[in-house]
Amino acid sequence: MNVSDVNVVHEPLVLVASSEVDALESDLWIKLPPGYHEFVTKLGEGELSGFVRVYSPRQIRDELPEWRRRIGRYWFWKESEELLPKERAIECVILADTLNGDELVYHQGRPESLFVMPRDTNTVTELGNDFLVAIDWMCSSGELTEPISEREFEPLDASSMQDGSAEAAPAIDPEGETLDDLIGICKAWGKRRDVRKLAKQDLKKYLKPGCKSQKIYEGLLWEGDGTHGDGYVIAYSIDDEATRLQLSTFHFHKTDECQGSGYVPNKVNQQKLKDMKQK
Repeated sequence: MNVSDVNVVHEPLVLVASSEVDALESDLWIKLPPGYHEFVTKLGEGELSGFVRVYSPRQIRDELPEWRRRIGRYWFWKESEELLPKERAIECVILADTLNGDELVYHQGRPESLFVMPRDTNTVTELGNDFLVAIDWMCSSGELTEPISEREFEPLDASSMQDGSAEAAPAIDPEGETLDDLIGICKAWGKRRDVRKLAKQDLKKYLKPGCKSQKIYEGLLWEGDGTHGDGYVIAYSIDDEATRLQLSTFHFHKTDECQGSGYVPNKVNQQKLKDMKQK
């Protein structure tokens, strides 16, 4: 693919200065693959063929720590461990992605190659080190999407730019404070305190013959309208086994200092079940 052959959908382009590419290479101690510099300095930030998004130096720098944490936590490409092992993948630099979530990455230790980490399969594809050839392949190979023959480029909306830079990048969570981390901490707290066991013990009081329980949700509550305030909450529905009507809901709540439960009858369904039995 030649950058000069790409049809620019509209102006203005949001170009990257050569000095920004140089600064990124200096900061990361890498030499970016051939073609990347040409693309970002002549086309800039935007979407290629409505499918591939090339990362600017600013975006790479801002998002790289979180991207590496995500790859380390959710390693998916086990079929390609010999080609790109997990321990090397988390050292890579992401250069582009697709609207489907496929990612193009580069490792300084393998400067002759670029790697495509597809979202929907666990097999990594190795390409040559030419960045322009790689993003062209992502569009036209048919491996990631239906082949796209046109090479059009839609620049990032310039109105979203301030002082030559994009609006503030999405917040990067500190180490240990991602949503997944917080969920893990919450689960561990509940397990240490046997919250599920305690909840089921209280639940038994409300389970009449012919009824069964089903968990609705479990998690940490704050600023809710519940009678117990902030804390760890588990909710169950109590259903009639024969009709599957929800007859009531049961909530169990626990904090460091106290615990309690509540029962809320579904009067409409209880009456409906009563009517059905009388017929």
